Amino acid sequence: PTAVSWAQDRLDVFARDTNNTLQHWWWDGSAWGTDNLGGNLTSNPTAVSWAQDRLDVFARDTAGALVHKWWDGSRWAP
Repeated sequence: PTAVSWAQDRLDVFARDTNNTLQHWWWDGSAWGTDNLGGNLTSNPTAVSWAQDRLDVFARDTAGALVHKWWDGSRWAP
């Protein structure tokens, strides 16, 4: 897994599961939440935050291409 924090009382953790999809867990200061962000990964993800409410996650897919998902404060893209 990889973990990143973009604000006080905020923690986001990402990992590739046994089905090779991107899993996301977050702590918001009071409770844990989870998302399955999909994909078909062949590498473990890495994550970075460069501003509040901004997350960027990178991994490789089955074609060897770089996959980039990001959180813009309101939704995951692409």
